[in-house]
Amino acid sequence: MQRPLLIIAISYLIGIIIEVYLQISIPFIIILVIINICSFFIEKYKKYIGLLSIITITIIISVLRVSFLENKYDTLYKDVIDKEVKPVGIITSSIKETEYRYSVTVKILSIDGKTKYKNTKINLSLKKSDNDNLLEFGNKIFFTGTFSEGETRRNYKGFNYKEYLRSQEIYGSIDVTSLKVIEKNQINIISSSINKLSNSLKRNLKELLPQRTSGLMIGILIGDVSDISDEVSRNFKDCNLSHMLAVSGSHISYIMIGLNLVLNKKIFGIRNCKIITIFVIIIFMMLTNMTPSVVRAGICSIIVILASLIHRKQDTYTSIAFAILYTLVQNPYSLYNIGMQLSYAGTISIIIFYQEIKIKKKEKTIIDKIKNYILDSILLTLSANILIIPLTIYNFNTISLNFVLANLLAGPIMAITTILGLFISIISLIVFPLSKILIIPLNFLLETLLFITEKVSKIPFSNITVITPHILVIILIYLIIMACFYLYKHKEKINKTIKLIGVVTIIIVILDFVGISFPTNNLKIHFIDVGQGDSTLICTPSGKKILIDGGGSRDENYDVGESTLLPYLLDRRVNKIDYVIISHFDADHAQGLEVILESIKVKYVIISKQASPSSQYEEIIDICNKKKINIIVVKRGDKIEINNYTFFEIFHPGEKMLDDGKGGLNANAIVAKLYYKLNNKKYFTVLFTGDIEMDAEAELVKEFGDKLKSDILKVAHHGSKTSSTANFLEKVKPKIALIGVGANNTFGHPNGGVLNRISDLRYKNL
Repeated sequence: MQRPLLIIAISYLIGIIIEVYLQISIPFIIILVIINICSFFIEKYKKYIGLLSIITITIIISVLRVSFLENKYDTLYKDVIDKEVKPVGIITSSIKETEYRYSVTVKILSIDGKTKYKNTKINLSLKKSDNDNLLEFGNKIFFTGTFSEGETRRNYKGFNYKEYLRSQEIYGSIDVTSLKVIEKNQINIISSSINKLSNSLKRNLKELLPQRTSGLMIGILIGDVSDISDEVSRNFKDCNLSHMLAVSGSHISYIMIGLNLVLNKKIFGIRNCKIITIFVIIIFMMLTNMTPSVVRAGICSIIVILASLIHRKQDTYTSIAFAILYTLVQNPYSLYNIGMQLSYAGTISIIIFYQEIKIKKKEKTIIDKIKNYILDSILLTLSANILIIPLTIYNFNTISLNFVLANLLAGPIMAITTILGLFISIISLIVFPLSKILIIPLNFLLETLLFITEKVSKIPFSNITVITPHILVIILIYLIIMACFYLYKHKEKINKTIKLIGVVTIIIVILDFVGISFPTNNLKIHFIDVGQGDSTLICTPSGKKILIDGGGSRDENYDVGESTLLPYLLDRRVNKIDYVIISHFDADHAQGLEVILESIKVKYVIISKQASPSSQYEEIIDICNKKKINIIVVKRGDKIEINNYTFFEIFHPGEKMLDDGKGGLNANAIVAKLYYKLNNKKYFTVLFTGDIEMDAEAELVKEFGDKLKSDILKVAHHGSKTSSTANFLEKVKPKIALIGVGANNTFGHPNGGVLNRISDLRYKNL
C-alpha cells in the first residue's frame, strides 16, 4: 500500500477493460467479492483485506461508470437515428476542412426543443458551397439535418468509427441541410481566448513559413496535422517519429527547458518562475485540446513542480497514476486512443528500463561528452521503445529498424525547433516584423528535419510489414519482456528449466509472426468492403491465397489500399498472395492494389489484353516489373489451375475488344468463374464479373448459355442500370448475389431496376 493511488488507477483500468473489452464484469466482480469474504475468515490472508477491498470497490465503481456511459451512448439518441432533427448548439471546435466539406464539433443545447440532449457533443458536417463564416468558434447556431451514429467495423478488425467518436466524447454526426447563426461569442472567455490564441499562432506561422514547413511547425507545436502532406506524415511514421507530430511529453520538456532559459530567476524569483511555468503548461495543454498524451505529460510535470514548491518528494508512479486516473474518470473511452496507449507505454518503459541499462562514464574531454551523449540517446530511445514496439506491431503491422538512427538525428533538431518555434510564435504575437528575421533559422531546421525523415525512411529494409499477431501473443511478448528483465536483475536465478520455457515461448511468438497456417477443410471467400469498389479474397484449404481486385478511391486524401485493404489482409494474417486477378484498370478496382504489390509478396498477377492504354495500367505494370512479379495475360477459354480441386475458367474478354465509348475498360473486364470441387461430380461455383455491361453480358449469354450458372454471382458494375440484364441473370441463376457499393454513393448504385430483377429471379427459382 505504499502507492495507493497506483493501485486505484490499475483497478479502475481493469474495470474498464472487463466491461468494455471482455464484457465479463459481473462474474469477475462476483469472484472478487468471494475472495474478499474468504480472506476475511482465513487468518493468514486477513492482512490483505484492506488491499482487496480497495481493488474491489474501485473496479465496481469503474464498471458502474462505464455501464452508465454505455447505456447513455446507446439510448440517448436512439429515437432520432437516421431522422431529420432541428438542434440548437454552440460550436466548440475550429473548422476541419476536406475537399468538399467543412466539419465542426457542436455542444448541443436542445434538439427539437428537448433539453435531454443538453451538453452532449456531436459532429456537424456542412457542404463547402455554404458560407463557412457561419461556423465560427463560439457561435450559437440553429440547424437542420439528419442524425447518424458512427459506424462500427465494416470489415474484420477494421476501423470502428463509433469507438473513435466515443473516445472524443461525441455521440454521432449530423449532415446539415440548413443553418443559421443565432448569437456570436457564446462560449466561456477562457475557451474563446485559447481558440483565438491558437488561430493567431497558426495564421502567423502560415504567413512566416512556406506551406511545406508551416504545416510541420503547427503540427509540432499544437498537434494540428491537417496541413501536413500525406508524404511527410508517412515519412515520420516510417521513421517511428509520429510522436513528434502528436504533441507528447517531450514537447512539455522542451517548453520547460525554453522557459528556464528565458525566465530570469533573479528578476522573477525561483518560486514565481515555477508558478509561471505551471500556467504556461496549462495553457499549452488547452492549446493542444487536452489530448491524453499531453494531459499525462502536463499533469506529471505540474506535480513535479508543485512538489518542489512545497518541498516534498514526488513519486513518479503516483504521478502517472494520477494522470491516467484523471483521464479515464473523465472519459473511460480514452483507452481506445492509440496515442494514449503509446504515451503511457513509452513513459513507463523509460522509467523501468532506462536506469538499469544506463551506462555512467566519466567525461574528460569534449569527445567523451559527445560519445556519452550519443550512447545515452541510443539507450534512452531503446528503453522507450521496449514497451512501445509490441503496440506498434499490433496496431500498425510494422517493425521499424531505423528508429534509433531517426531519433538520434532528429531528436536534437526537434528540441531546438520546438523551443525556437514557441519563442518565435510568441514574438510574432507581440512584434510581428521581428519574427520575420528570426524565422530564417527555424525554417532551415524544419527543412533539415524533413530531409532527415525523408532519407531515413527510404533506407532499404528499414521497415518490415508483418501480419497482425494474436492478442494472446502480444500479452506473451510483454510477459517475455518482463521475465527477461527480472532475470537480468537476478542472474543467479536462471536455470535450465527457465531457459527451456523461454526458448519454447520465443519459438511460438516467431511462428505466429511468420504466419504459419494449418490446412483446413473449408474454402473461404471474403468479400471485402472497400467502399465504392470491388475486392475479394479467396483462401483455399491448402493455403493458396487469391485476391480479385483491390478497390480504390477518387479522394486523393484517402488511399483505400493503404488504409483499408492492406490492414484487412494483415489482420486476416495474409503475408503472401499466390494470385492477384485484376478484372480491369478502373481506379475503383485496381488503385488499391498498388500498395499491396509494394508491401506483400505476390507470385502472379493476372490481367487481360487492354482495349486502350491507361495510367493505372502503366503504374501496376511498372510495380510488377520492379518487384519481379510474374504477369499472366488471359483470354476467353483459358484456365487457371490453383490446385487439384480449385480452378478458374476465363469467360471474357474474347479476341475482339468491345467498344463501350469509354476506352473499353468496363466492357472488356475479366469475367472468371471459380470452380471448387466438392465431390467427384459436383462443384461449388462463383462468377466474378468485374464492371461488364449489357453488351458483354449479351456476348456471354450467346457464347456460354447455361454454363454461366453459378452458386454465387458478384453482380457486375456495382449494380449499375447498364448491367445485370434479365437474360444474363436467367442464365446465371445465382443462389446469392453480392453487390459492392460505397455507402451513400453519388452514382445511385445499386440501381432499383437491378434489385427488382434480382428479386424477381429469386421468386422464379423457388
